Amino acid sequence: MKQILVLCLFISLILQPLYAVEGMYLLNNLPLKSMRKAGLRMKFDIDPQTGYAKIAAGVVNLNGASASFISPEGLILTNHHVAFSGIQLLSTLEDNILEKGFLARNRDEERHVPRFRASITTSFEDVTPEILHGLTETMNPVERYDSVDYRIKRIIAREEKGHEKVLIRSFYNGKSYYLIRRLEFNDVRLVYTPPRAIGEFGGNIDNWMWPRHTGDFTILRVYADSENNPAEYSENNIPYQPIHYFPLSVKGLKPGDFTMILGYPGRTQRYLTAREAAFTLNVEYPEAIRHFEFLVDLMDSLGAENPEKALKFASRIKGLNNYQKKYQGMLDGLKNRDIVGEKQDLEEKLRLDDENKVILHQLDELQEEYETSYYAREQFFNLQRDPRLVAVASDLVRWNHEKKKPDLERERGFQQRDYDKQQRSMAYYMSAYDETLDKILLHHHLTQMLKAPASERIPFIDSLFSTTAGKSVTEVVEIFVENLYSETQLMDPDFRQRLLDITPKEFNKIQDPLILFAHSLEKQAREFREEDKKRSGRRMVLMPHYFDALKDFMDHVYPDANGTLRCTYGHIQGYSPADAIWYEPFTTLTGVWEKDRGEYPFIVPESIKSIRLNQNNQTFYDKRLQDFPVNFLHTMDITNGNSGSAVFDKKGRIVGIAFDGNYEAMTSDWIYDDQLTRAISVDIRYLLLNLTDIEKAENLLNELTIIQ
Repeated sequence: MKQILVLCLFISLILQPLYAVEGMYLLNNLPLKSMRKAGLRMKFDIDPQTGYAKIAAGVVNLNGASASFISPEGLILTNHHVAFSGIQLLSTLEDNILEKGFLARNRDEERHVPRFRASITTSFEDVTPEILHGLTETMNPVERYDSVDYRIKRIIAREEKGHEKVLIRSFYNGKSYYLIRRLEFNDVRLVYTPPRAIGEFGGNIDNWMWPRHTGDFTILRVYADSENNPAEYSENNIPYQPIHYFPLSVKGLKPGDFTMILGYPGRTQRYLTAREAAFTLNVEYPEAIRHFEFLVDLMDSLGAENPEKALKFASRIKGLNNYQKKYQGMLDGLKNRDIVGEKQDLEEKLRLDDENKVILHQLDELQEEYETSYYAREQFFNLQRDPRLVAVASDLVRWNHEKKKPDLERERGFQQRDYDKQQRSMAYYMSAYDETLDKILLHHHLTQMLKAPASERIPFIDSLFSTTAGKSVTEVVEIFVENLYSETQLMDPDFRQRLLDITPKEFNKIQDPLILFAHSLEKQAREFREEDKKRSGRRMVLMPHYFDALKDFMDHVYPDANGTLRCTYGHIQGYSPADAIWYEPFTTLTGVWEKDRGEYPFIVPESIKSIRLNQNNQTFYDKRLQDFPVNFLHTMDITNGNSGSAVFDKKGRIVGIAFDGNYEAMTSDWIYDDQLTRAISVDIRYLLLNLTDIEKAENLLNELTIIQ
């Protein structure tokens, strides 16, 4: 009888629904009581000097994605796909480490990754009173926007000292503003990355899908000067010694176990209106998908017979494929869930209050204005950003235009503090520059704009081609593009650097044809930016009221993701994507072998095929699964930017690395669904298995703290 009672109790615990996990929480506003109820068994110690959680010092923003310190000597753990662009940049056809992988056996072999930036958040301070003081809801929208913008720049100029970088972000739809201090390191070096057949196993076919079998991990190291401060790359730099780093645990996970993620989610939009959702669903996502597909098809065709171009385009194609599939998943999910209908029903309830009714009407008017100019604006910015040399020319023109102003009156991103950022931006655009691709893109966009309906035309583009001399639009555009690229000097890095450094007066004398073209583009871009300012100024008044109205109908109140450090938590759990289907939450090495097709993206390297249980790797073997674990599912609320985030167990030890979400719940940027929303993470034991069995990387394994 006693055994039966124990068995019944066990079954009842198994069948209990797991605790709700929605929310991307700020570290100064964690739902700790709920987290402990869900299984958390660690403390969030507070730094007495900054008032911020000490654990933040171990979490890294890596080029807008996430990473974590895993050693006292500056090792950071992230995704292969986060480091992909840097790995590609370090690769050549003769030494293609993107394909074959890389391991530094000692510090001297570690390779500096240009343009990689590792940032650590050191404090988080409320500056709302200073930002909003004296502002009224009846102000001119542009005046209000400019006032907020000026105050943000003024605070940053006052507070940014020494090695710290300061940024200010708005939260809760503009109700609050916080100042974030970061240490920013520009000397990041590659230590280990697996072969592409492991790090990108499954490619775009498996992207966002479950079951997954990807070794999406890479290890880098952050370097500092002799005083442990941020520094530009130098051979004299030494490994950074972080205030906080994390141990790795190989104790393993099972269904129902608590997990937590700390990282830098990029952007969610859970508090937008029904009309905004409808336009996104019906117009913006379909247009973006078509554009991504066009770009990928073009680069694939150019790289098909040219391995050098294929390597150059690899990172760009990977990023576009990722977003194309995500947007398609969101499009499918928004339709299936009827998110627009749900928002409309909610807004009908809100409109029962007269003040809410007025707010919603004004927000609808703003959205209508946005929709009216959408096509012309999108075509224009595709023209200005897709061709890499046009993008560089446009940034140089805007930089020199802003240099005429006092620093605090310059637009954010174009102040003197952004000089290094401008250099990195130019280097980024030129790293994958290809003249053939550039000219095709510019020709395509100009032709499309000239053929657009009258309501979507831009007058200055028409004026460029007002005289055709009996030639077709295609011929005239082709001549125009050829002349731009044959006569420009912008391919010369010294010329680009000189244009960044000269005075605005000197810049205005430059007669380079692409710079002159970019001058015309900038005039139009300023018109669009002024329209955006007006709308933004009005939204600054309306959206806080809308958010307040929504709070009465929300179970969880947290700000949308905006690239700042957040915490989310949940449990190991599978899900049911459709009737009669249940996905288990773990995949294994056997599943990798079963997917082997002998051709990309399902090539299983011989080193993986040869792995067998032995004395050296037995700690990475899961007795419950009777196999080596590879990936797992858990009920985490994450989005782009969380890629590379460490997954922690209940005691704060790393047990995995988040790298993806599941296709069926890609609407999570809009709404969280506890039945479907899952994060896909790589089990830390799969990384350690690779380092032990394949790489024999004793130098790295000895540097890590591994809990067995």
